[in-house]
Amino acid sequence: MSLQFHICKAESNGSLRLIEEASDLERARARVKKLAAFSPGEYIIANQRTGEKISIKSPVKQIVFQIGYDEKDLNARAELLPALRSSGHVGCGQRSGQAGSDLD
Repeated sequence: MSLQFHICKAESNGSLRLIEEASDLERARARVKKLAAFSPGEYIIANQRTGEKISIKSPVKQIVFQIGYDEKDLNARAELLPALRSSGHVGCGQRSGQAGSDLD
């Protein structure tokens, strides 16, 4: 038996790919939120009874990773992070040979 709400992902060629089904709109929205965290893009929740469609677009998060080989390089690159973050990017820095850390 088909559930009432179909969750689809919009493909780059304009087609819709059925991901899964949900019994109610709240569950469908919650599932889209989880799916979008791992695979950003546009999702469509289609009500099979009414024909209504809801489009949910998740922002694409871009990550910038920097490596500084010495303190001077790391500090110079760290000055760029506020500008990158204000444009929606996520940035982190790392000294060569050390675990990465978020720079603020």
